Amino acid sequence: MLFSTVAFAEDGPLELNLDKPNWSNFKSYMMERKNSDYINGLSYVISGSVATVGGIIGYETSQDPIAKAVFGLSQSIGIAAIGYGAYQWNIGSEHNSVYAALSRSKLSENQRNEFLENYFAHLKVTKKKTRLIQAVTHGLVAGLNGYYAAKEKNKDLKAAFGFIAGINVLAAISYSF
Repeated sequence: MLFSTVAFAEDGPLELNLDKPNWSNFKSYMMERKNSDYINGLSYVISGSVATVGGIIGYETSQDPIAKAVFGLSQSIGIAAIGYGAYQWNIGSEHNSVYAALSRSKLSENQRNEFLENYFAHLKVTKKKTRLIQAVTHGLVAGLNGYYAAKEKNKDLKAAFGFIAGINVLAAISYSF
């Protein structure tokens, strides 16, 4: 298989499996994907809003400095989720720009098919490189937080650093496959 991409929609995953990409299949996929991008984006906006509001309330009602730091972090993560959701909702996947350009072009169907073959072949190579970069990045974050956990005397901070290190080890491993 040349390339496979999956997006989750309310009634299951949308799949674009392309041994030999063609405009007709890509166009159908993109029409379905538009609804999926909206649902996924809205989900991120809602969950990010809940995390942000919860973090604000927790921060304002807590007396513990470490808890305040955690609530502050949850606010940041919530706001990032809202931004990501807005992006998904309004811009969508990386394929949207390609679809928009090809839809407006005067290229023949054969030319569109050839373009899609080259696009997905290139995307497959860049996806592999991206996963490697993500694995190394999470590995470095895990190492740094593991180092801080090993040095830290405060048991709460030690646990927090250890937790962050552990999550990033798992992330690094997941990007390695």
